[in-house]
Amino acid sequence: MKVQTLFTFLFIFTSVLGFSDSVYNKLVEIAHYAKIAYCSVEPYFQDGPLDKACPDIDFCDATNQSSTQIAEVVRPNFLEQEISGDSYVAINDETKKVYAVFRGSLSPGDFVTDITAFQCPYAPILKNNLKYEEFANISNHDQLRSAILSKADNETVCEDCLVHCGVYVAFMKFIQDVYETADPYLQKGYELTVTGHSLGGGYALLGGVEFKLQGYEPLLITYASLRVGNPSFNKWVDEIFQTEANAKIVGEGGDLPIPSYSRVYQETDIVPRLPPNIPNVLEYTHSGLRFQITKVLLPQLKENVVFKGASNNDANDGIDINFQPGITFLLYQHLHE
Repeated sequence: MKVQTLFTFLFIFTSVLGFSDSVYNKLVEIAHYAKIAYCSVEPYFQDGPLDKACPDIDFCDATNQSSTQIAEVVRPNFLEQEISGDSYVAINDETKKVYAVFRGSLSPGDFVTDITAFQCPYAPILKNNLKYEEFANISNHDQLRSAILSKADNETVCEDCLVHCGVYVAFMKFIQDVYETADPYLQKGYELTVTGHSLGGGYALLGGVEFKLQGYEPLLITYASLRVGNPSFNKWVDEIFQTEANAKIVGEGGDLPIPSYSRVYQETDIVPRLPPNIPNVLEYTHSGLRFQITKVLLPQLKENVVFKGASNNDANDGIDINFQPGITFLLYQHLHE
């Protein structure tokens, strides 16, 4: 199957329905960058002009993206026990913008990462200079938890915050490459956008937080993201991104603030409801501004997108046996938002 047929972002601009056209247009624009990440499976997806790296996607044609360059393509190094984390950093020197983009699940390693859903304590990776090699030989879950906390500066630990251990540990292996590529441009004042789809949305959330803690102000937008953290983590994320205040701005017709965190999801897609909660074992919720797509089949008009304000960090919207209407088209729903 060609990359461009994996999923199609088809949006038609219509009148304002609870949020501005500029917000809607921005969500559409950034969705293209998340889609482009799936081109990483192609041999021609390399550093250089974006329109050359992913020529089969209309958004990447020379008239639209000739001034955007891929500065770095990050791929897992299996010789170093890396199984997931395909991503890229793109730069537009004309508009002074940086895009850090993370790919969703496509490889066996990605799916292994998805299902490694027990929770680890969260500690910022860059601020604490956490290296995967420090934890590579720890197989016991309790020992891993203790090791992460022992390496972290108490002042930068999010208290009682737990995150998806598979996503967090995989992310630890490659975020330094993404950050070091973007940082020189950010130091010159370039605007940063961080995005990803599905598993890539989980990486993007962790990445947006890392850039924020390094003193930068990212526009963070995820699509169909899985759940990454427990309520304490998500409350902390919404605090540092000022989600409550941003919800008021967007709800009154303003642009997406910078920094801010938004997540876009289809209401019957099960991936944003994973991993499931297990009483007294796992507790997952969401954070960010919520943009819910209410229609399964394309085209999805603006009237099919509902702005639902800030996430309820305590709400368990995890998957259960009461499947929602339309749940039979699982893959279609997940890839068409």
